[in-house]
Amino acid sequence: MVNTSSDGAFVVIGSNNVQNLDLISWAQELSRMTEKAVGLKTPYGGARSIRIIVENGDPAAPAKVLADERGDGADFSQTLRIVNYDKVDVVLAGGLMCKLLLNGYVLSCREKTMEAGATAPAPMKPPASVPVWLYRGIAQYINQDLRPENAELILLKWRKKELKTLPELLDAEPKDQGYPYDASCGMIIAWLQSFPGKDEFFGKMFAQLAAGEALSSEWFAKNAPGSASISDLKSNWENWLVSQLNVIHKPGVATPLSIDQLKDRLVIQPDDKGMPAFTNEIKKITFDELVDVKVRESPWLPLALQNKAADLRLFAVGRGKELGDVVDSYCKFLDAVVLGKRQGTLVKLLEKARKDLKDLESKVGVGKAETDRR
Repeated sequence: MVNTSSDGAFVVIGSNNVQNLDLISWAQELSRMTEKAVGLKTPYGGARSIRIIVENGDPAAPAKVLADERGDGADFSQTLRIVNYDKVDVVLAGGLMCKLLLNGYVLSCREKTMEAGATAPAPMKPPASVPVWLYRGIAQYINQDLRPENAELILLKWRKKELKTLPELLDAEPKDQGYPYDASCGMIIAWLQSFPGKDEFFGKMFAQLAAGEALSSEWFAKNAPGSASISDLKSNWENWLVSQLNVIHKPGVATPLSIDQLKDRLVIQPDDKGMPAFTNEIKKITFDELVDVKVRESPWLPLALQNKAADLRLFAVGRGKELGDVVDSYCKFLDAVVLGKRQGTLVKLLEKARKDLKDLESKVGVGKAETDRR
């Protein structure tokens, strides 16, 4: 049984008509989202199409998804082969479909160059010429469920200095077991979305691939906006990551990242608002030290603590009631310090706040091993 999308972009061959129609809708949505992500009109439809072949294998065997590309020019064909449809990993299938879609952009770019009478580029490389980070990254980025999860995971890894450098991610697929490579690639695509003239930049990438050249970190350093060197590229990437720390990626929910950020705020820093001008003479003050009577005698401390409490409450906005309750416990402790409560009372309030934080860490799984999301 053969079903074809209305625009001719996708042809599904399978024995189940309902499955065929579902796959056409799925492929069309992936194509639409990919088109939006790269900012360029899809080259599919009419004479160019992707075949999806559905086969029934051994019911006891796992599903398989294979992407096949053959030929060149008018003879170029692309096929996504799915074995045991009911067991298929949708994220894996989506990644391979994105690989086919992106290679279509590369082929289209090559054809336009040749039609314009320019010198023909080197023969197209095999399908891997579209790098893994690009097609997996697009698949991750266009998945609305994975995007916030990936942001939380990668930002937390970056804060812990566990994230590989951008050149490492662009130039080779990390082989570390459990490393969140796909999530990292999704964040790279999110970064590319922030580029001025994003569509032109993706066009340059496809032209580079159409010429048979790699999208290396050196190429990025020369072509990415605001970059002239690898050092610039790294700096721009990290500056963007810093900006993403101010974004609430999962509204209304406490996450390992938000807890990690909160813990950083549970100290009085020399440059905090309300601290005296002679901060070079003052080191950071821990909450434990606030229990000390001598520390509490500082005339500038009440204002600094009031500002700290305001900062904590502001941070908690939008990050869920549970994190808000933990912040409230710490703010009660700070308020008690400002009011000059007895040392015993302060100790009990601080202990409660820390217990609330520990309970929340356990609930959201802080410290559990993170694995890649495929």
